[in-house]
Amino acid sequence: MSKGMNRLLPELHRVESQYGSIDNAPQDVVKHIQNVEREIDTQEKVPLDRRKRGRIMDRIIVGLPLSKMTIGQIAKVLNADDEFTLNGEYMISNDALHSALKRREVLVKKSKNVRGHIVD
Repeated sequence: MSKGMNRLLPELHRVESQYGSIDNAPQDVVKHIQNVEREIDTQEKVPLDRRKRGRIMDRIIVGLPLSKMTIGQIAKVLNADDEFTLNGEYMISNDALHSALKRREVLVKKSKNVRGHIVD
């Protein structure tokens, strides 16, 4: 359970014990709960630092035989790295990876293109 939920649940229990349900609570109490939830939501979102992820990606792909790998295989390696994905929060798509590798002028094994999407 996240730290935010640890803060929100006691508030919800207090309201439910006092009013029976959040639906029966006065508007100011409901607004308080919404504010707590909104505050938690903004605190738990980690801003995505593109440069940092780019450096992590560079570090990971340096040791890979990219010319023998498809975009999908490289994406699987990157998405398996907890630091790159921020513990599974962000995954890289094949199209985004293709663009990133193209910017780095990295050649990869050709993949077939199905309806505009690069696949293995």
